[in-house]
Amino acid sequence: MAYALQRALETKGDEFPLIGLLHGVSIRDVPLALRVRLCVNLANPDWLEEIRAGINGVTPRRPSPSHEPFIVNIHHGFLGQRENIAIEIRPRFGELRYWRLAFPSNGPQPIAWGTGPANGGGIGATKRDSIESEFANIDGSPMKFVGAGDPVSAAMSAYAVFSGSSPERCFFGVAKETFGTDVQGHIILLR
Repeated sequence: MAYALQRALETKGDEFPLIGLLHGVSIRDVPLALRVRLCVNLANPDWLEEIRAGINGVTPRRPSPSHEPFIVNIHHGFLGQRENIAIEIRPRFGELRYWRLAFPSNGPQPIAWGTGPANGGGIGATKRDSIESEFANIDGSPMKFVGAGDPVSAAMSAYAVFSGSSPERCFFGVAKETFGTDVQGHIILLR
């Protein structure tokens, strides 16, 4: 491998952007000859930005650090539908199963929900261990919730899509069991 790397750099020159793409592999498991090059983990939702930055020889843009446990994005005109607003939530670290996403019962309710790729990807057609119900009291009001056993992670998000308007706040949390309603989570202000 060291010989192949040396030949590629000799024939293409030092300006040749040799970038390793990691899929399901830790950087510790990459051979040393490649570890000294730029390696991009495809599980990172910003992997494309990292590759662009590597090709251009600049530092990738990093969002300002946050200490919140979740990353929340609001997508207006979701998937080209001008009236659709999608709320996307994923954990900052790790993977969560049996997630629950709740909205005030007296406000807008999702027209579609599920999991999909981070940063505005579409929603998958299947839901594992899905549940829809209502919490009697979260933050002083009843809330309807949706949830599933499909994992959410840094690369896979939970989505709820609304038509016309979205709620002012939501609740995101995790149940202890497949169809559980005993949920630990956080209220998230959306506006």
